[in-house]
Amino acid sequence: MGYNGGYGSSWDYGSVNAADRAALNRCSDTGCRVLTRFVNSCGAVAYNPGTRYYWGGQGATESEAKRDAISRAGGGRWIAYACTTRYRSP
Repeated sequence: MGYNGGYGSSWDYGSVNAADRAALNRCSDTGCRVLTRFVNSCGAVAYNPGTRYYWGGQGATESEAKRDAISRAGGGRWIAYACTTRYRSP
């Protein structure tokens, strides 16, 4: 996520470093940073309009990842999520 709302994403890479590089390279903004990492599970990003901050979260399911991101943001709404292809629903 960048300073002005630009973003990049990646998943199903062989290493954390490769996934981080791919996401940052896809970010169309300045000051981009990785908000969440997840392995064989799901990740989500939430936005809190009160604080104007984006937060990442992760969980074993799509719902858990969304709830975690919103909780970390201190409220707001989820704006994106993804699950790895090796994700196994509990």
